[in-house]
Amino acid sequence: MYTTYFWDKFYLQGNKAQLIACLSIVFISLTASPTFAQGNDLAWFRVKRSSGHYAKDADKDFFNNNKKKLTRDLNYGFLLGLNQTRFIAPINHPLPDSISTVIPLKSIGFSVGFVLNKRLKEFWDVRITPTVGFFERNLEYRFQDSSAAPSTKNIEMTMLEVPVLFKYRSALRGRTGMYLVGGLKPGFVLSAQKQESLDLVRVGRSDLSIEYGFGLDIFYSYFKFSPELRFSHGISNMLINDRNPYSRTMKGLFTHNVSLYLHFE
Repeated sequence: MYTTYFWDKFYLQGNKAQLIACLSIVFISLTASPTFAQGNDLAWFRVKRSSGHYAKDADKDFFNNNKKKLTRDLNYGFLLGLNQTRFIAPINHPLPDSISTVIPLKSIGFSVGFVLNKRLKEFWDVRITPTVGFFERNLEYRFQDSSAAPSTKNIEMTMLEVPVLFKYRSALRGRTGMYLVGGLKPGFVLSAQKQESLDLVRVGRSDLSIEYGFGLDIFYSYFKFSPELRFSHGISNMLINDRNPYSRTMKGLFTHNVSLYLHFE
């Protein structure tokens, strides 16, 4: 009999959980500081603790000249993404006689999409980013016979992903401000392998993931640039069990991505 821990549900190791917790505490500490101005649109900007004046007059002028753009309720733009991706593949015991283990391999994918950002409150937004992602995930099978070469199963997918994320942002320091995002990401497979051979590992047509991350808003005169690091953990099983030895080795296949997104709004 064994114990199931909460973090294991999201395939997080202890050191990752501690890192995320530390980053969250630092971010919340910064945004909760009493040096935020309150009660008006200028609360986006951080003021000096001693004088109560803006840190830079140029930043105040920038806000005044672009007030309508910075405070509007709806923004849109596009994004580019680079992903490190792999499957999480829990092993199904007992294993077929010929197979000793299966190892998910990391690979690189990329994404392109649109950004639709709706302002809810002073520091809260909701963001929808319809994205097309191109992924290639590999599974390496090793056999009981040590003289047999490992076999790699390649699973290529083109997916339409529609993350729905809540965004909590800090007040600006000059023209920059940090933010946190979190939410759900449904995904739909546009193309994948068909049943062409008996030993193929196939996946279903849909996915659902939990996503969270952090980023930095940088305001320019004509657009906003936001680099963002985001983590994605699949919670729906994508494996189609074709009852061949390669499929029966696993209890399921769950997606896992670490992505760097560049937003332009």
